[in-house]
Amino acid sequence: MDFFLSATLVRFDAWFFFANLAFLFLAASSYVAEKLFWLFRVVSPVRAAQSAKEDETPSPEASDSVLPLSVEEVPEPSAPTSDDRQQASEIAKLAKTKIARGEFTEAKAKIIEGLTYDKFDKELNCLLASLYEREKDFKKAELVYKDLIVVHDTDPEIYLKLGFALSMQTKYEIAFEIYKKLHAITGGSDEAVEMLANLAYQLERYEEARNSAKEYLKKHPRNVEMLNLLASSQANLGERKEALETLEKLRVIDPYNSKIREFAEKIALELELEGNFGKNPTA
Repeated sequence: MDFFLSATLVRFDAWFFFANLAFLFLAASSYVAEKLFWLFRVVSPVRAAQSAKEDETPSPEASDSVLPLSVEEVPEPSAPTSDDRQQASEIAKLAKTKIARGEFTEAKAKIIEGLTYDKFDKELNCLLASLYEREKDFKKAELVYKDLIVVHDTDPEIYLKLGFALSMQTKYEIAFEIYKKLHAITGGSDEAVEMLANLAYQLERYEEARNSAKEYLKKHPRNVEMLNLLASSQANLGERKEALETLEKLRVIDPYNSKIREFAEKIALELELEGNFGKNPTA
């Protein structure tokens, strides 16, 4: 009994208490340290990635130096030099050779290469458009000729080709205007007059068709197709006597053409009926 109350026992209890307290402190410290280490491992890569991203972001001064030029600052493409034109001309010769051999794909590739030297080279562009026309892609051919006209705005050959591409797409109104321009440039070339007559008739502009047909026949009075177009235009305008006269010329040139004979007989009958109904019955 005295032992349990002795000073020795009291000291032993105190030492045991403090030892347990120290053990608990060390265990708690170890737990906290472990959690902190885990958190550091998670956070550190994120910070590293953010830091790398910030390092890649250019400063305002640096970003200003890589901004695209404004529209006003974009330089105009330089005009082709004499060497460029010579190179384009040589490539055009190669392209023609390939077209003659039937190597159309290779020819097109060569033409496109040549256009990098001179974008508006007439020969190369016309060759390219001819390949499109061969493929029946008249829309692309039209676009090529329209680009060419910007530079070669008084070249009759390009107007003629553009008019043809438009006509093949049945864009008769636009084609008619193009051929009128061609007529003005050439002073009335046969091609322009012939196409104006045909397009005017197609558009049912019979008076313009008649006038263009007459203009063409001054140089080619025995052209069967144009005489036929003239007669048809005159008939549609109610000019039956003139139409019959034109058909008589056709019958002399082509006497065995049954369609011409039937057309002439029809016009003659209309004239006769017109004369009978026009007579005064009391006369």
